[in-house]
Amino acid sequence: MISRNVLIWPNVALLKICSPIISIDKAIENLVYNLIKIMEYYNNSIGIAASQIGVHKRVFVLKKSIFDNYIDNIDEYEVFINPVIIRKYNYFTWEEGCLSIPGEQGTVTRFKNIIVRYVNIFNMEKIIQVTSQVSGCIQHELDHLNGVLWIDYQSHIKKRIIQRKMLKHLKSY
Repeated sequence: MISRNVLIWPNVALLKICSPIISIDKAIENLVYNLIKIMEYYNNSIGIAASQIGVHKRVFVLKKSIFDNYIDNIDEYEVFINPVIIRKYNYFTWEEGCLSIPGEQGTVTRFKNIIVRYVNIFNMEKIIQVTSQVSGCIQHELDHLNGVLWIDYQSHIKKRIIQRKMLKHLKSY
């Protein structure tokens, strides 16, 4: 059973910077399990960050199906604990969406190529180099850990229009 709902922007909890994870204990394992269950519930989700369910820890999960051959295929999901981009270069622009801003998308410019260091759920440090869509997804989720959403890259007018829609969406619950 999913024990947490996805926070909807403009919830201020989404703007909080997440704390590093010191050790991978049962609580972190349960958090990751919960994130995966939420992604399964929202079948079209590519990734989710802990901050989207109100847990301010530096962890997010991505579906491995977006990775091609970047990561081993033992599991369906890759867990990124305390991720850090150690190199970034070139740019690309694409459309992003988010579980925390349902039904909306916006154009965002991201680094096309990144090298990211993180710890996986098995407490193994990994360093991967990714491009394009995978790079964009990692940067999107990493933004969540830093209290930033794709909406923050939009014009003030677009942000206000979407904010009104989200507030209306929240009132319908």
